[in-house]
Amino acid sequence: MSVFLWTCVAIWPTFNAKTAILNRLFNTVGVFYTRFSKIRLRGMRISSTINLTNNNMKTNEMMELISHKYSKAGRWMFGDSPIMHDELAQLVANGIKTATTCSFYAYDSHESEDGKILVGNHYIVFNSQNQPVCVVRVTHLHLMRFSEMTEELAWKEGEGDRSLLYWQLEHQRFFQKVGDFFPEMEIVVIEFKMIESL
Repeated sequence: MSVFLWTCVAIWPTFNAKTAILNRLFNTVGVFYTRFSKIRLRGMRISSTINLTNNNMKTNEMMELISHKYSKAGRWMFGDSPIMHDELAQLVANGIKTATTCSFYAYDSHESEDGKILVGNHYIVFNSQNQPVCVVRVTHLHLMRFSEMTEELAWKEGEGDRSLLYWQLEHQRFFQKVGDFFPEMEIVVIEFKMIESL
């Protein structure tokens, strides 16, 4: 791949033509590299660096605009793995996921620079590449026990088949993973509305 890239540079002498062709090649290879990050070919490595730099510049510019518009917005990243970060962020951006759940302990100890999660607060949702995907506004907070979760709220979580059983299995797995599960544990279900896709 790198031989082909350097050949393009030699054939097209004008700066604009070289730039357009290289950008197209770099972006194509960068997307491929991002999806298959285990591959370590030299040409892909070079192009992915350039692609990530482009994305970081776009992300920084976008964050600057968003921070002016939503000056007090916090940051959210859903899930416990890069795959989940991306899938859940996309569900939020598509308006399918309109709720999320945390343990009351996690909610109560959530004293970061974002402060407490409260109705009316805005949050910027990020994917696994730390790129902003959308902005949401918290609309409702529900304090309940794990065993009291409803079909309606499980549906609003938007995950899997959206059933209560799916919600129970996945959230039990998650809470056990972080060492914080028992059937009568207190949870906070946070409802939100997607207000801007980025």
